[in-house]
Amino acid sequence: YTSSAKKPSYPTPSSNLEPGVIQRVHLENFMCHSVLDWEPHQRINFVTGNNGAGKSSVLQGLVLGLLGETKHIKRFSKVSEFIKKGCSRAVIQVTLSNTGEDSYMPETYGASITFQRTIGEMGTSAYLLKDENMKEVIRKSKDAKEECKRILDTFKIQLDSPIVILHQDEAKEMLKMESPDKLYKFFEKSTLIFQCYEQYS
Repeated sequence: YTSSAKKPSYPTPSSNLEPGVIQRVHLENFMCHSVLDWEPHQRINFVTGNNGAGKSSVLQGLVLGLLGETKHIKRFSKVSEFIKKGCSRAVIQVTLSNTGEDSYMPETYGASITFQRTIGEMGTSAYLLKDENMKEVIRKSKDAKEECKRILDTFKIQLDSPIVILHQDEAKEMLKMESPDKLYKFFEKSTLIFQCYEQYS
């Protein structure tokens, strides 16, 4: 990834992308990043760097930007702790592709949807949804959050599944598991069997 203080360039929508593919992650005053813009490749990405360079924080920003909670990250207990030291707020933007048969309200959002989450020093979060031109579609935070959930459901993005996102701390935990019961519980969580059982019940 590259970190730059320049004005971010927004990704050009691509018609051959599956809906829900990450097109851009933008962080401001998030953990060690003052400003970071990352436009991942459509297929496989390797993010490398020294310890403390901010590799994990990109993934953590992505999770929090898509409405994830701190418990999914296992880094800090309060969301305000993710704000860069000396700053009063952090901004996360995650842009997802919105093309193809399973796109979400393309007549409203266009070829991409941007989730924006602003974290305040008191631990509050404000949400916005933007269209492909970065024009605000839903400004009221509560409404935007509900709409974000519907979009994630439509795109089948499940942030709490280790198969979707396996955090460093959770990976270490998994390696220490020796008990068959604990390993099976991890298997249930990662394969969504437990969620299926709960819904069936």
